[in-house]
Amino acid sequence: VIRQGGIIQKHQSRDQKSLFSEGETAAVVIPKEFLEKEEWTENEIIKNEKEVAGIYISCNPLEKYRDEIKKASNTDIATIEAGEFKNEIVRIGGVITGYGQRKSKKGALYGELFFEDLTGRIKVLVFKDKWTQVKDEIKEDFPYFLEGRLPDNEEANPNIYLESLIPLEAFLKKQARRVIIKLRYEQLRDSFMDELMEKIRDNRDTVPFMIVVYTPDGYRATLNPGVEYGLKPTLSMKKDIETLTSENTVEILY
Repeated sequence: VIRQGGIIQKHQSRDQKSLFSEGETAAVVIPKEFLEKEEWTENEIIKNEKEVAGIYISCNPLEKYRDEIKKASNTDIATIEAGEFKNEIVRIGGVITGYGQRKSKKGALYGELFFEDLTGRIKVLVFKDKWTQVKDEIKEDFPYFLEGRLPDNEEANPNIYLESLIPLEAFLKKQARRVIIKLRYEQLRDSFMDELMEKIRDNRDTVPFMIVVYTPDGYRATLNPGVEYGLKPTLSMKKDIETLTSENTVEILY
């Protein structure tokens, strides 16, 4: 695969003609044994791209959580580094891009994490029992929600002292208060509502939900779905229902 990639790269740098125009490029094929392998999952793609290139290429693992992170966070890394965040407690969503164990001058072990959100990267220090709790569970390039403290002194490049680190999906599920499904009046056909209720049943959980209908003249009404269960407040639920209702019609409130 690397050899074939090298052939393509060489011909691309030589000229801008079709890769399959002549000569050596005609031999560029992907061996059968590679074609038969299973495709990587999104997490595997992210992990291996980052390992090879040092950056996210296909997608940033946080991008699909952009709106949820903004609702649940009280700041972002760019604001902290600019010295514009004045609270002591920091709550942000992001990924760990690197970590290691260090030893203090007194011989105590502690953790050093590099935490990245959609605005920047910052160092997080993890001391004593908290490091013991998280060190064997940490996964790089995996979405987390972090709560920590900033130092009392106003350093130019402050570190965050970790208080808690929770997988982002689990945190959002715990914090969710309600799900709102937004419909247009013209969508209210029997067949459409049957499909919607089927998707609601497929994604049922405990978080209350409501269906809001918007009319062409600007009014809105709330429909009683007539069920005793709620919804699971996850992006997979949102994506599933929006395949029917259209994009940005399902909102999770935190």
